[in-house]
Amino acid sequence: MSDLIEKTKAYAEACNRRDVDAIEGLFAEDIVFSDPTASNVKSKADVVKLYRALMKDNGKHFAYIARHIYGAENKTIMQCTIETGKKAMNSVAVFDWENGKIKKLEAYLDMPFAKVVGWAVLTTNPIMVMLKKIGSVFSR
Repeated sequence: MSDLIEKTKAYAEACNRRDVDAIEGLFAEDIVFSDPTASNVKSKADVVKLYRALMKDNGKHFAYIARHIYGAENKTIMQCTIETGKKAMNSVAVFDWENGKIKKLEAYLDMPFAKVVGWAVLTTNPIMVMLKKIGSVFSR
């Protein structure tokens, strides 16, 4: 499990460096990506394109600050803050890992009136919603 936590840290560090090539290297070829702000992401190439645009649009005014990382079985959960030149958002990212690669990545952003994909809930505290949702994984 510590290996997956280290890989999750590596993802956060690559995001903070705006190193899309390193981020891409962590993705499985058939990654499933879910983010309430990105609706047309259907392939690994789409995910990489989204990351490149995010890093380019925000330039040097982008920071990805990992706050906490939790892990159990083949999942890790990271609570973080994403800062751009325009705003800061709290986020929770859920990673499903397979063969050392990110097979599924679900991002939940603390944004006013953000519809959380898959749960159809409005959230003001994404870490609590996330922990309630998959709490059974951690109680084993």
